[in-house]
Amino acid sequence: MNHKPFLPLAFWIFLTAVHSALAQPVVLISTNAVWRYLDDGSDQASAWRDPGFNDSSWASGAAPLGYGLSSITTTQATGRVTYYHRLAFKVTEPRAFSNLVLRLRRDDGAVVYLNDLELFRSNMDEGPVDFRTLASISTTGPNQLRYYTNNLLPERLVAGTNVMAVEIHQAGTNSIDAAFGLELVGEPDTTPPTIALASPTSGATYVVGDSIAISAFASDESDIARVEFYVDNQPLATVSSVPYAATLGNVRYGTHTLTAIAQDQAGLRATSAPVNLRVTLDPGCVTLVQNQTCWSYWDRGAEPDSEWSSLGYDDTSWPVGYAELGYGDGDEATEVSYGGDPNHKHITTYFRHWFSVADPTLYTHLILRLKSDDGAVVYLNGAEIFRDNLPTGLIGPLTPAQSPSSDDMTYLTASVPSQTLRAGENLLAVEIHQHSELSPDMSFDLRLLGKAGVLRPTLSIAASGPATVVLSWPETIGSHFILQRTSGISEIPSWENIALVGKEPPRFAFAVGPSSSYFRLATTNAEDSFCQPPLIIAQSFSQRLDVGSSVTLSTVVAGSAPLTYQWFHNAVKVDGAITPTLFMPNVDRIDGGDYELCVSGACGFNFTKPIMLIVGGGNDVPTPDQFAERRVLLGPSGRLNVDTSTASAEIGEPRHAHQVPSHSVWFSMTAPVTGIVDMRTDGSSFDTVLSVYRGTNLATLESIAENDDGGLRYRSRVRFPAVEGDVFALAVDGYEGRSGVVQLDWSLLAGDTSIPIITQHPDNLHVEEGGEATFSAEVTGFASLQWFHGDQLIAGATTPAYTIPKVSPSDAGSYRLVALNGANSVSSLSAVLVVAFGTGQTIGVDGASKPQKCDGDFPLVSVYENPSSQFPPCWVDLEWPFLVGVYDNSISKVLVPAKVRARYCPKPYWFCVLNCDPFRKAGVVGLTSADSLSGKGNYRFEAFRINPPSSAYTIFVDFKK
Repeated sequence: MNHKPFLPLAFWIFLTAVHSALAQPVVLISTNAVWRYLDDGSDQASAWRDPGFNDSSWASGAAPLGYGLSSITTTQATGRVTYYHRLAFKVTEPRAFSNLVLRLRRDDGAVVYLNDLELFRSNMDEGPVDFRTLASISTTGPNQLRYYTNNLLPERLVAGTNVMAVEIHQAGTNSIDAAFGLELVGEPDTTPPTIALASPTSGATYVVGDSIAISAFASDESDIARVEFYVDNQPLATVSSVPYAATLGNVRYGTHTLTAIAQDQAGLRATSAPVNLRVTLDPGCVTLVQNQTCWSYWDRGAEPDSEWSSLGYDDTSWPVGYAELGYGDGDEATEVSYGGDPNHKHITTYFRHWFSVADPTLYTHLILRLKSDDGAVVYLNGAEIFRDNLPTGLIGPLTPAQSPSSDDMTYLTASVPSQTLRAGENLLAVEIHQHSELSPDMSFDLRLLGKAGVLRPTLSIAASGPATVVLSWPETIGSHFILQRTSGISEIPSWENIALVGKEPPRFAFAVGPSSSYFRLATTNAEDSFCQPPLIIAQSFSQRLDVGSSVTLSTVVAGSAPLTYQWFHNAVKVDGAITPTLFMPNVDRIDGGDYELCVSGACGFNFTKPIMLIVGGGNDVPTPDQFAERRVLLGPSGRLNVDTSTASAEIGEPRHAHQVPSHSVWFSMTAPVTGIVDMRTDGSSFDTVLSVYRGTNLATLESIAENDDGGLRYRSRVRFPAVEGDVFALAVDGYEGRSGVVQLDWSLLAGDTSIPIITQHPDNLHVEEGGEATFSAEVTGFASLQWFHGDQLIAGATTPAYTIPKVSPSDAGSYRLVALNGANSVSSLSAVLVVAFGTGQTIGVDGASKPQKCDGDFPLVSVYENPSSQFPPCWVDLEWPFLVGVYDNSISKVLVPAKVRARYCPKPYWFCVLNCDPFRKAGVVGLTSADSLSGKGNYRFEAFRINPPSSAYTIFVDFKK
């Protein structure tokens, strides 16, 4: 799988800060401050409280002010009911304070205002107050000297000049004393800044030598002074202004930990949650044809044509569908027909699939992983490359398989020759044969892998029926090697030659017995050598585990040394897992899913069968396929497992996280308490999407939260607020039509509901160079917003809409909005901006009309300049950024592009766009999208080079569906 440069859902985790110093309280108004005052007994109404009021004619004096008491500093006139006081003071940064402490001396009562807003009353009744209003009671004794304390919110202050206004009221018209004094102290904000690493995300995988873009999101009540980035506790960079970003270049092999520290103007510091990265080596396992892909098929019984497996055969009239294809097991993505009579089913069904290879000389071996029930013959570009559970000789539409087999979810693995690969479009053709017309089921899926290396003879072994195995090897070795067998391996084994009869392709079948047999290809020339590709002899089985337990996955492998090993978890490389045994202590729910071992050698490679781990128990529940059959999630927390492979979409079902529904399952939840709901699919066996809705009618559901993970990991997570009694509908589906076992965990944290909700996600845009592009989203419950371009924070983009007034090629890419409220955040789905610019070039299209086009698929297209009959042999990687998209002219809408990279040969300056998945390095762009091509019409495929600017151009490929 490709490494994870970014995630559609950003993770925000805030840690307790490390305080560098304890700031001191600030006296804003002292007890002896000089006040302006008016003591003439006049009615000042309310204008006197306004900060702009002109009090220059008023008297002034130091506090305390009043009369009749020995502690008075400034004596005021006697016999008044009301005395007015004003004082202006300056505050540079109100956000520097977490609290204001106001101490008030009053005799008898007082009303206190700040910036024309009443703060509080002391010894005054509620209701309107004027110059004749009396205090509630008379103040006597020690209370005449007392300062009454009040805590105030610093939000009442403004940056700059503030005005405190206080009116003192007597309890009677003949009071013998009066007093006023006030102190205002600002308590410093000891809350540290908040900081989180926005990218990369924890668990991201990179390849040795990559450059990694690091960005952080930091905020504080005051300004951020600087952000420091660290790698493995060593300083990397210090940034003093937004965007807070750095680059880790030429990354080395191993596990690395990233952290960031934010420091505010007060010296308070906070450290982000650590982000762990994996930097791995590529074992060289390249997928040319992925399983669960789209195939054309012929299910009408009779052979369609004697040339049906050839390159020139026209299969445009054949139906198409995703694998697994078949019937009778309930796990088919596409169900094919067996005819009208269940007692006389078709014996043979035919399949064709086009794929593209840029340079076939790169691949010296092919590994075929075939799922077939019952027998199969596989052809590559018209030539047979593999046969399983079928007799030798000619095969016809009525030829039965030699024995019945069962669909046990396993793939047969065999090494096949690569000599029939060609540059450009290639054709795989497969015929599946049943053992009997009464066979209850049929299954077909296929994966084809390639290995670059030195061409040497390979010996492969594959099962053929319940008690027979078949050995095969390339015809190209001629008479230089012979097949040998021995019954045991010792220091000096005794090998016997096996005589082959006839001129059939080099293969040898034998019955499996109680004793062991070992085989090898032996050279007939002492100067020659032979090489055995990796062979999986034994492996661990799928299993269930409790959280906290340990598990060891082991594999026994044979093959010519040296062998290298790489474990994969849900198709993602496991860092450091480079031995035949994988030990995992203290497993958690996220460790569930599929595990595979790729074994690579000088003359081939091989995969184990997938090992499924279900961690943490959970109830296995029936598949809640339909909305009306929603499974009720009980309690504030829980976990369950459900198989979605038999689920299907229903009429009127909405798209989930922009994905066309395919294998959706439904759940219902009624919030038992008020709080934040957290739902995850950690440890699932496929890439999931999650969508949460309000409503009980499928046609009127209101989206609350959704996550598709961008196809980056086999997990999804949503968090959303819930009020006790709220009813939610939850849909779980597969990214781009995937299915399998879902591990669903849920929990409800009672109390806090301050988490944003994104009700409308941004759309993809297609804009001409120089035009305007606006991304917008609808969000509720947020405190702050931040747009990102890829992994980079966009300075100043902090509103629900972000506009690029004049787009340039460098603006192309993905955009997402992060909404933050305290420590809770959510991220929108990513939207893509495609920028059309430059001059269209004359290009060649290799086989654009041949690839299958299932619903939701795009054709596979190879594009290149200066086309000729062959690709050049000197392709090299480029680091130039590329973007590829499909623009639907009929609806003026850009459809979701694949991530790509380019390769070119300097002479004669070739250009080709490639899929950047490390398992897909052939010269092909595989575009898939939730938006299917809308019927017949013209479509535009675009690729453009961004750098160097002097050679910028756009490539257009127009084709028809």
